[in-house]
Amino acid sequence: MTDGVHTVKGVRECQRLRSKSAALEGTLDRAFATKLKVIAVTRAVERMETAIDRAIGGHDPDNRIWGPLSASEFLIVVQDVTTWALSNFECFHARPEAENLPTGVRIVADFYFTMMPRHLPPFASESDVRTLRKTAEPGLRAAALWWAEALLAKQEAYKMEETVHPPARQWRLLKRRAPTGLYWLLQQMSAWPRRYINQQWLDLGSILSLYR
Repeated sequence: MTDGVHTVKGVRECQRLRSKSAALEGTLDRAFATKLKVIAVTRAVERMETAIDRAIGGHDPDNRIWGPLSASEFLIVVQDVTTWALSNFECFHARPEAENLPTGVRIVADFYFTMMPRHLPPFASESDVRTLRKTAEPGLRAAALWWAEALLAKQEAYKMEETVHPPARQWRLLKRRAPTGLYWLLQQMSAWPRRYINQQWLDLGSILSLYR
């Protein structure tokens, strides 16, 4: 009888330890996954900064990642996209897209994008836009650069997943953004090389048509 009781207790203790071990493994897996996401976010900003620095030095960006652009053309595209991210194009006070990062990005790397929340004045003319040069706050600059990398670069494949090409990611990231800002960006694209737009961009008109 005593041996039976000991056996039952032993089985229960084994089950308890197994359950505890599984919970610990789950916690470690989630922590590791979060760390990978943080690394991906910070690496995206760093990759954008590196590409900009090289272009300023006269080096064309890698067309396998950024598409067919010369150094000068690349800098124009980056300026337009970061300006879109940093400006308020609404007719009322609102926060720029750089302060409205996708939830998944904001949650895992909020510490990296520390910034003072603000509502910018309504958009009235081209002089109201805010460029990267006019932005001194590091967290806000990093957020604008994250947007630029996310929209412009062919995303690296992780864990054997398929590489994400810009048009597919642009649709996911822009389909719920303010149409006034997207219309402004569409106007800026008229100065971009046509071969680049055809290869690297979705038709922004397809998103704007959803608001008509």
